[in-house]
Amino acid sequence: MDTGKLTGHLAALGASALFWLLSLFMPREKVEKGDLPLIALAGFFGLYLTQMAFLLAIPMVTAIDTAILSTLGPVFTMFFAYIFLKEPITGKKAGGVALSLAGVIFLILNSVHAGGASATNP
Repeated sequence: MDTGKLTGHLAALGASALFWLLSLFMPREKVEKGDLPLIALAGFFGLYLTQMAFLLAIPMVTAIDTAILSTLGPVFTMFFAYIFLKEPITGKKAGGVALSLAGVIFLILNSVHAGGASATNP
């Protein structure tokens, strides 16, 4: 196993341990026994699997690719919430997305002017 994969696994396990430790100091909530497998499955696909994929992909992409993908997550979440949950797109949400997209555009333009192209991986 190379150091990139090991670092990704350690980061995910460390975050899991910290959340578990924090849960010891939080109030308990009653959860139906039948919901536990669904919660575990949702946690695996929604948190662990996506974060591991992200951490393993970081060495394979440029900083611009990472910035664009990181910015698109909240954009898609906002649009899916609007479409499926009928949650309104407020000015605050749209402003946050616009600010994030402006940062990505700044990063892209700055990297093009600095070196003529984005950095390549060895």
